Amino acid sequence: MRQLGQMKKSTKNSLFTYTLVIAAFVVVQALRMGPGVGAMLEGQLIPICAYIVMALALNLVVGVSGELSLGHAGFMSIGAFAGSALALALQSTVTLSPLRLALAMVFGAVIAAALGFLIGIPVLRLNGDYLAIVTLGFGFIIKILAINNPQITNGAIGLNDIPQQPHLLFWCGLFALLATGMILQLVWSKYGRMMKAIRDDEDAAIAMGVNTFRIKTCAFATSAFFEGIGGGLLASLLTTISPGLFDFM
Repeated sequence: MRQLGQMKKSTKNSLFTYTLVIAAFVVVQALRMGPGVGAMLEGQLIPICAYIVMALALNLVVGVSGELSLGHAGFMSIGAFAGSALALALQSTVTLSPLRLALAMVFGAVIAAALGFLIGIPVLRLNGDYLAIVTLGFGFIIKILAINNPQITNGAIGLNDIPQQPHLLFWCGLFALLATGMILQLVWSKYGRMMKAIRDDEDAAIAMGVNTFRIKTCAFATSAFFEGIGGGLLASLLTTISPGLFDFM
């Protein structure tokens, strides 16, 4: 108890948050193995876990970094289509479904992060409404490219018969748990403090020696990575995705 009382306030907050998230995960999994979670509730908890990942990713850019981005649905689409395409390609070669799901999630997330990094280089030189307009246009561009490249996305029809992972609630909850821990650790690190400094006063952050462009670009790419994971989880749940699913509205 004395050691707990001597902890810094930030350390106590971190410990409390991690404990709360882990406890929520354990409770949900315990209910899933018993009679506490029915099929209807499980069908609601799975997309909730996916949306938790996507909300945390969006908050990293909009809330922590203070950059108004309206195109993150495009990164969801990239993660969903890239991960689903790989899952369909590996369906006959990788029979272990957890491994196939992990490979699909990581592949989709890496593709989304790479595009987020490349797009962030020119886009993040803008601020405010101009950044919002450009990122909104990016989201529409991704949708149009998905519709007009049927060899990759099957056009406007989209991808069908995407393999669904057994015990999907466990894996969605695990990904949500890991994403929460990783993003919170980033926010509480020195890089997170630099993001907050840029959000509060970018000129002051520059005066203090913060490379604002690099920090904003890394935050944008990291956010795109987790958006790709969220899109892949949603695709695994629905087993059928189309470009219209990831529209702005």
